[in-house]
Amino acid sequence: MALYESGRSTLSDATLRKIAPLLSINKEYLNDQTVNPFKSKKLIKMTLPTRFTLQTDFTFIHFLVEVNKKLEFLLLSPNLSFFNRIAKGTVFEVPLYAIVIRDQDGNMFLLRRKEKSVFSAAITGEKGMMLTNDDIAAKKGTRIHYKTKLIDKALYEKIQSWEAEREDFIPLFNQKEDVICSEAEVEVNQLCREKDIDPEVMKHIIKLHSRKLKEISNVYKNTSKMPDLKDYGF
Repeated sequence: MALYESGRSTLSDATLRKIAPLLSINKEYLNDQTVNPFKSKKLIKMTLPTRFTLQTDFTFIHFLVEVNKKLEFLLLSPNLSFFNRIAKGTVFEVPLYAIVIRDQDGNMFLLRRKEKSVFSAAITGEKGMMLTNDDIAAKKGTRIHYKTKLIDKALYEKIQSWEAEREDFIPLFNQKEDVICSEAEVEVNQLCREKDIDPEVMKHIIKLHSRKLKEISNVYKNTSKMPDLKDYGF
């Protein structure tokens, strides 16, 4: 294997197809590079390398954006009491410790730095990573969704020791995010109740007149003035 990796030897297609599943590689990718390169029912665990500037190297993540049409990200930071006490009253924030990615085919990747401690293994440059991801996604038509989560000590330690499994992260992916309503949205809800208007009727009206309502909304956003609704047939 070492000779193959160094380019001093070759492996037969049959041998490569046997090795591929052991490395979570989709064996069909060996002959068809239009398919997903990865295939695994288990959590794929990898370390993120760092450059000489100590910035995290996100090359692998950018590759995932290029070869997928949909990606979901979990950006995980440990909610540790001892770190919170140290950081309290300082400019330091709880560091990003691990990234979990679920691709279009359900493959799941756990990525963290080689160092184990949260103090030395902070993933840096994640905002730049996200900007580059978005640039690639715009060209490739990839849909990306990010979730930032605080994890408890138990999950942090499982990630730290590489004992975390796929099942540990499925609830985090499936967890619905809290929806924070604006003041105007709350008022609309209150009006429906005060006027005894069934929400299903409002939904139907919005769907029926969505184009007109969108035009009115755009005028209001641009001018901060409510246009004459008669101009739109109301």
